[in-house]
Amino acid sequence: MYKQKSELFEQIRTFHKQVSEFYSGLIEKAENQRVEMLLNYLIRYEKLREEFLIKYEEVAPSKVMNSWVRKPSNKLSNYICGCFKNIENLSSYSVDDIVEMELHFDNCLVELYEELAVEEATKGNDTNIFYCLMKKTKQQEMNFSRNVNGLYDL
Repeated sequence: MYKQKSELFEQIRTFHKQVSEFYSGLIEKAENQRVEMLLNYLIRYEKLREEFLIKYEEVAPSKVMNSWVRKPSNKLSNYICGCFKNIENLSSYSVDDIVEMELHFDNCLVELYEELAVEEATKGNDTNIFYCLMKKTKQQEMNFSRNVNGLYDL
């Protein structure tokens, strides 16, 4: 089955929205103020990632966004749901727990983008947006890891 890139972007945007809402629900389970600060940071962070995809779609040529990618829709949805199933439900959360979750969600995205980038590369397209998104996510993950180290110093 094939899907248009715009449809894939919509599902990925929904993923970011779900992660943001998930973090919002964890605030009441925060062990301390540092965890609450980290959760608020991640809520904004995921919203910014969602907004980035929206802005990209607005400026991307319609030819790019309307192009087709061989990807079963249910497989993508199942993959995204699987990322949430692998999160342990605790009664309270530490900074380490939240960091581990965010890295897990980032790894889910990287794997998804890698798979889509490979599919895109087989088509011989000059622009492989999924490869670019994978690289951007890996960079964001490194930045997040560096930024969160400051939280331990508080």
